[in-house]
Amino acid sequence: MIFHVTFRCNARCKFCFNLNNLNQRLDEELSLAEVERFSRSMPRFEWLMVSGGEPFLRDDLPEILAAFARRNAVKHITVPTNAIADQKVLDMAPELLKACPQSSISIVLSLDAIGKLHDDMRGVPGAFDKVISVLESLKELREKEPRLSLKVETVVSDDNVGQIKDVIEFVRGLDTDLHIIDIERGHFSNWRQEFPAHYDVDSVVEDSFRVLGRSRGYSALNEHAPHLARVSKAVQTEYFTMLPRLVRGERITKCLAGRMTLVLYPRGDVASCEVLPTVGNIRDFNLDYRTTIASEPFRKQVSAIRANRCTCFHPCYQTVNILFSPRRLIKALVRRP
Repeated sequence: MIFHVTFRCNARCKFCFNLNNLNQRLDEELSLAEVERFSRSMPRFEWLMVSGGEPFLRDDLPEILAAFARRNAVKHITVPTNAIADQKVLDMAPELLKACPQSSISIVLSLDAIGKLHDDMRGVPGAFDKVISVLESLKELREKEPRLSLKVETVVSDDNVGQIKDVIEFVRGLDTDLHIIDIERGHFSNWRQEFPAHYDVDSVVEDSFRVLGRSRGYSALNEHAPHLARVSKAVQTEYFTMLPRLVRGERITKCLAGRMTLVLYPRGDVASCEVLPTVGNIRDFNLDYRTTIASEPFRKQVSAIRANRCTCFHPCYQTVNILFSPRRLIKALVRRP
């Protein structure tokens, strides 16, 4: 599940796909009690991906994660941050680990460029320095808490594509568990995601392969599944192999959005996929998961994905599609990054 816990944000990234929702109607966001009630209705699931806004601006984030870790046996939780609220991130990180004692937690720091360019892309002076400072402090916590993984994510756009190789070498010296190169999301229409930039995707793929070849991967997950780190790395490699074709609008694997995934937004709206419109609100279904996904609008969206051969290059969905496609997964495991 991808759960946007809040639309509160302290940055103004011009490439943000949630930009028009940020810092609006915050009083309508789900309460902790509502989140806990919804989690009680859900089955067990492996992976909770937190999103926003800036998740660390939600004061009850540890309690939210604890609800899913306790009731749904979530094994891994991913929490992104722009690190602008630096002290809040550092204060809350140990609380997240304490609240979810059986889960591995990955804190994902956004780093799109070096120095002023990163600040400009995030719309906040000093943002770059805060990312580096927070990362260095979190590395001390990682020494004490092996369940913590530290990941850097770089979103490639026309603004920073010329600096990507420098960013890769810079991050290489930061001792992170993982560095992911992502591409800016585009508008979705006619069941196809548009590529909004003008750079050569093949060059980004080459850089991504170079990063993955040196990556340790999610080694902390070995506590739960000894081979998961290798599988995760293989799936990511396969995704980048497919990426140029995905950007051209090809459908390579069947999409499992809505059948293996759920998107929940701060005010309770739901969708089968982040690139598609919302199709309901859990408050209208008595905060019940099964009633929500059994509703006619939700089922129609899942059926439409299959019928219209929906195509996108969203990594969260394409990696799930690879993972649960036996033929594609075997190919990924055989391939060497």
